[in-house]
Amino acid sequence: MKAFHTGIALLLFASTAMAADDVNSGRWFVGIGGGQSSLRGACSYADSLSPPATCDDESVAAKVVAGTKVYKYTMLEFSYIDAGEAQLVQTPASTGTLDINPRLFNLFLNIEVPLGFEGRLGLSGKLGMTYYDTEYTRTGSFLNLPASEDGVSGAIGAGISWRGWKHVSLRAEWEHFNDVTIDKGDLDLVTASVWFHF
Repeated sequence: MKAFHTGIALLLFASTAMAADDVNSGRWFVGIGGGQSSLRGACSYADSLSPPATCDDESVAAKVVAGTKVYKYTMLEFSYIDAGEAQLVQTPASTGTLDINPRLFNLFLNIEVPLGFEGRLGLSGKLGMTYYDTEYTRTGSFLNLPASEDGVSGAIGAGISWRGWKHVSLRAEWEHFNDVTIDKGDLDLVTASVWFHF
C-alpha cells in the first residue's frame, strides 16, 4: 500500500512538471466519457400502472463534448449524451415491455475555478439547456405510448477536474436534466471523461 501511495504521488508530481507553466494553454477542447444514468421518472411511472411494472431505471451512458474558452474561467460547452436504456416490464395480466432511451444535445455555460496545485485542480459549475429526443421501444400494453418525444428543457451540472498535462485534463461530473423522459421525469448522470485541449 505504501508503494501504491508513493506511485500516485510520483505520477501527480510528474504530470504537474509535464504541464509546465501554462496550465491554461489551449482555447478549444474536445472530450469523451461515460458513466451511469438514472431516469428518475421511470420507476414512479411503473408504480402507477395497474398492475405495477418492474423497473430498472439505471443504465450505462456515453458522452462526447466540445467547446471553447470564452473568458479566463468561463467556457461554452457543447455535448451529446446517449443515456442508455431504462426498462419497464409489466406482468402478468397485460404483459408488456418498455425501453426508454433519452438522447440529449446540450449547451452549457461552464465556470471552472482553480482550487490548488498551481491551478491544475479545478471545481466547476454549469448551467444550460438541452434538446432531448427520447425513444420508446414498446410491446404489449405499452403500445398506447408514443414511439418518441422531444423538446427543450433546462440542465445544471457540477464537477471536479485535474489538468495534470498541458493538453489533457481528467474530469468527474454530475449533470441533471429536467423533464426529459416519461411522465416528465428527470435524468441524473454521473460520468468520468478525458478532455483534450488545443
